[in-house]
Amino acid sequence: MIKIYDFPHGARGLRVAWLCEEMGLAHTFVPVGFPPDRSYRALNPFGTVPFLQDGHVSMSESVAMSNWSAVGIESRLKGTIDGIGDELGDREFLVGSSLTLADISVATAFRIWSRGVGQDLPATLLAYCERLQERPACKRAVGAHAQGGGQS
Repeated sequence: MIKIYDFPHGARGLRVAWLCEEMGLAHTFVPVGFPPDRSYRALNPFGTVPFLQDGHVSMSESVAMSNWSAVGIESRLKGTIDGIGDELGDREFLVGSSLTLADISVATAFRIWSRGVGQDLPATLLAYCERLQERPACKRAVGAHAQGGGQS
């Protein structure tokens, strides 16, 4: 779990906590008094706040902490995406034997992941998305969306 050390009501630590909340990252706030006591200086000899600990990683500087948190969620997402690919296996759909809302929602998220974020999908999920995008209804929706509206 990410630990964020900061003065009570500290603004820069709030920046990191807010990002963690937005990203759904488990974190905890550890208040630091002023002047910082010996136990805090044992963790951070400079005595500055905010200060972050995540496993074996420790750092100060709130922007660097925010970047660390964002990179951490990306690697966790990659693990989740790989797990979905493993779970899908050679099945045509995520749930059952026909298209469901789960397929539309997840395939759309994968489209954002690959096109919007620029991340690669495992071969299994790439084939899954390509299959779904070949469905006539998907093609009509993409065509209408690309033209900025209209009915099909």
